[in-house]
Amino acid sequence: MDEYLSDSDSGSDVNDNDDVDMGEDYISYRHAKTSALATCLGLLLDGSIGDREFCFLSHSPKIEEFDDDILENLLAHLIKELSENLKQHLKIDSLSEEKLVNNVKLLVVGGAVDEHILTRKAFYLLNKNINLNVTQQKLNNDKDSNYLFEKLKNSVKIIPAVTFVLSDQDEDRGE
Repeated sequence: MDEYLSDSDSGSDVNDNDDVDMGEDYISYRHAKTSALATCLGLLLDGSIGDREFCFLSHSPKIEEFDDDILENLLAHLIKELSENLKQHLKIDSLSEEKLVNNVKLLVVGGAVDEHILTRKAFYLLNKNINLNVTQQKLNNDKDSNYLFEKLKNSVKIIPAVTFVLSDQDEDRGE
């Protein structure tokens, strides 16, 4: 496991010195930061791999949402994407096989008041004590996504959006 956790890893997957730019995500074993989140959505996943803590920071300008999205389907999509990104950046083949990734907590931040609404609602489902059969069925064949799904139950904090997007006309008028 130590080959995944080297402090000397200076590859593009570990970002311990710079901001996480818009549209990017990184793993850090020390700290993570981003700037100009405003209308973008930020996901900060804190956890441990073995006995070593890490954080994963994603700065997403746009997440595909559709008004007719079923929240459980969207949640399954978001969990699968997060699982794949974690495996890629942690440089591991599986989250579930050795149960290396533990103690995960997710913070969802940013976004304009009228944007990313369904994404925030989908992640909120993880905190509700309801049966998420549709999500579990969608994740059933994906052990890693299902493992992350189980680990994130009751471990998500969502900070409400506070930014408003102005029309070009309103912005020109300074309103």
